[in-house]
Formats: sequence, structure tokens, C-alpha cells
Amino acid sequence: MPSMSYCVFENTVTDMQTCVSMVQEAVDDGMSCAAFLADRGTYEAPMVLRLVQQAQELIELYEQLVANTTDSK
Repeated sequence: MPSMSYCVFENTVTDMQTCVSMVQEAVDDGMSCAAFLADRGTYEAPMVLRLVQQAQELIELYEQLVANTTDSK
């Protein structure tokens, strides 16, 4: 079920924490990126890469919002 617009970030943060925890566990275990992606399987591995790309894009866009706030003063 899609998230309601008023709680999309709240719902996403919980799912994101699950992903962060999985990656942290792999790092703690000394796993390589290739091994981590292989463990995710053919469906999930591309989604890991997509999530990382979207996280980077979100950071860039958020930085633009911060810059817009600073510029408007």
C-alpha cells in the first residue's frame, strides 16, 4: 500500500533504517560490496544500487533547499 502524503517521510524512515542496518551488518562482518549484492539476489541487488542513487539525489536536493533558505535572507 502506498504511503499517505502526510506521512510518507515517517513511513520511509522506518524502511530506510532497516536498509541501513542491513548494510551496517554487512560492513561489520567484513563483507565486500560484490558479496552483499550477490546475497541480495538478482531482483534486490539493482534496488540496492537504485536506493543509493536516490539517497545521493535526495541529499543534493536537500542541500539546494538549504541554499535557497540561505539565499532568501
